[in-house]
Amino acid sequence: MNTAGIKTVNITDFNKYEVTTQALPGKPLAEVLKESNTKKTKMCLGKYINLIKKLIDNRIYFADYTCNNFFMFDGEIYALDLEDYRKDCLFNFRKKKMLKKMESKIKTIPEECLEKTNITHNDILKEILDN
Repeated sequence: MNTAGIKTVNITDFNKYEVTTQALPGKPLAEVLKESNTKKTKMCLGKYINLIKKLIDNRIYFADYTCNNFFMFDGEIYALDLEDYRKDCLFNFRKKKMLKKMESKIKTIPEECLEKTNITHNDILKEILDN
């Protein structure tokens, strides 16, 4: 994923059921969005949108786009929950399913975070899907 421009934490161990990573200082994206002013919230949402676009463009299948699966550290967004990502050779088949799951998870972005930016969940979805 790092070669696709998607930042991740360093993996220290993995097996069939889990991935262990180094600790990452920083905060979950949801927390950063709640604490941020309008300008920083827009910047963080932009990085979140760009990361999701990169996943789609690189045919990386992932189903849980909740803000708690992404961390902000040093002004950058990192993908977490690495055991759920997979490179999908059958992406066209699964893309519809992934997009449907993504849509429901995008709607978990707290309303109060969006209200201060005048951005809606639908605006975010439209920007992601307008590739």
